[in-house]
Parts: sequence; structure tokens; C-alpha cells
Amino acid sequence: MKLVVFTPACLLVGLLGQPEETAALRSKALAPEKISRVDCSVVAEQPVSQLQVGDEWSDPHFTSRACLYIDVGSETPHFKEETRADLESCRLWCNQYRHCSHFTYGAREQRCYLKSGAMKRRGARGDITGPRICDISTVTLYGVESTVPSIEETQTTAASQCREKCAKNAKCSHYTWNSGNRRCYLKSGRMSPRRSQGGETSSPCEWYDVGSESEGVSFHCADKTECLIQCQGTNWCTHATYNAPEQMCHLKKGTPKNRAYKDDVTMMKTCAQGQFNA
Repeated sequence: MKLVVFTPACLLVGLLGQPEETAALRSKALAPEKISRVDCSVVAEQPVSQLQVGDEWSDPHFTSRACLYIDVGSETPHFKEETRADLESCRLWCNQYRHCSHFTYGAREQRCYLKSGAMKRRGARGDITGPRICDISTVTLYGVESTVPSIEETQTTAASQCREKCAKNAKCSHYTWNSGNRRCYLKSGRMSPRRSQGGETSSPCEWYDVGSESEGVSFHCADKTECLIQCQGTNWCTHATYNAPEQMCHLKKGTPKNRAYKDDVTMMKTCAQGQFNA
């Protein structure tokens, strides 16, 4: 039985669609010295539950690796390039520039390219591409469930239907769907991932500690639910960012231009809108 966890923000690895394929490549990506030898054409059919990757949730570098596209480059023009010893150094260099949306690292030549704008992916053996920002609450995780208590439980025939139910519930921040019993579990708050022995799929509809620099308007708001409702009632609003300590709601239009910002929570107008892209 396949264990699946979906997230609409950062895609996990490469352009693969099967959970076992993605997890197998992700496990290889955990070791930086092996990244240059990752081959998308040779993928072990190993269930996620059998992977030995330890307590990667507490590894500060794990989430950034979980967002990698292996053997994938970006056609987006670069604004800076230089030789970097490893992938992590390239990612950290991107973090130094607010307008850096993603990076591509040529593992063979140890060359790092910083990019600004939408990620235009293309197949490129030996290249590794990743977004500047990747948090565990934004990552599609396979073979993992969320331990956060459910606020609603129902029956659905597909994960997409579960996602739609989460989109219609203002309190739902993410969901878990079990492919074995077709049960849909709506959750509230930040995702708390844990390995699962069933056929779970979990995906967030909100992204924590991630803001958006897209154009918009700002005003005081009591909570993030009210902020999202204001966005849903505004024709031009595509997403909203809420900062709880400041009680500020930022309605945004256009494609999210994400950035790391503590205490910000960014929400698409509806969860069913799709991925929160770099």
C-alpha cells in the first residue's frame, strides 16, 4: 500500500509522480556528497516506510533538500553565478538576496546560478534546482501523516476531493487522506509530520514563516481566518499573508513572490487553487 503526503508548495524531487520514486530520490539527496551521482533513470522501487532516513524532521537542512528537483535545471535567466563547493553553499548564497527566488547548482562543474522570477524547469542531467524558501509546512511529504488532531473526518474517493473539503473549511490548514480506507482528515494549525504505516497523503493549504512580496493592500485584522475571508470576498485577491503578532492582514494579487518572514502565514485564496510556487 502506498503512503503519500501531498503539499502544494515545494515539489519534492525531480519531475516524478510516484511516491516511491520521489522518496527514493529524496533519500539519496539527503547526502550532499552523493547528489552529483543521482540518476533519475534508475529509481529503486522502495516503499517509504522502509527507508532509513532517521529523524530528518529535526535536521535543519532536510527541508531544503526535500524541495530539490534532481536532474532538473531552470531556463529562468540568472543574475549571479560563481563556483560553489557544494549544494548547501549555493542555497545559502541564494538566501542572501531577497530577489533570489530559486537556484540551480551544476554538481559536475560545481557552478551555482542564482535566479529571480518564476522557475522554468527543464530536464538537465547533473543539475539540481531548488527554491530559496522551503519549510516543512510547505513540503509534499510521502509516507508521512500529520499528528495534529482532526477538526473534521469524512469519506472521499480521492485526495483531490479531500483537498476541496479543506479549501471550503476556513479553519482547515492542511489535510491527511488515507488511500486504504478512503478517509479524509481535515486539520488546523501547523503540520506535525510522522511516519505512517497506512496509505496516508498529507498536504498544507497554508505556509508558515513565509510571506509574499506581491503587490497588495494591508490593514489590521483580528485573526488569519478573517484575513482569508476578506481575500475570498475581494475579486482581485489571489492570496493573503497574515502576521499574528502585528495582527496585520495583507491582501495580495498575482503570483506569490515568497520570502522567509517569521510569524507570517501565507494562504492561497482557495486551497484548490494549486501550488504555492517559488
